[in-house]
Amino acid sequence: MSVGAFWTPAVGAPGIISLLTIIICLVPIVGMFCGVTIPGIVVAVSYILKEFQESKDKFEIYLALGATDLSQSKH
Repeated sequence: MSVGAFWTPAVGAPGIISLLTIIICLVPIVGMFCGVTIPGIVVAVSYILKEFQESKDKFEIYLALGATDLSQSKH
């Protein structure tokens, strides 16, 4: 009883990697990249939103004194 591959990717001309093969190779890599980066982005955005909420009074004072949106977020 021999075990063989149940599926082989389609390959174009010899020596040229087909688009399907490239996609098959990139899907897991993109999935791993998203899986690693998305939690970091969520933590960063949560931290920034929490800081803006906790410092709301300070930001309102800066804006009332004439600060622009960009300059008041640096303090």
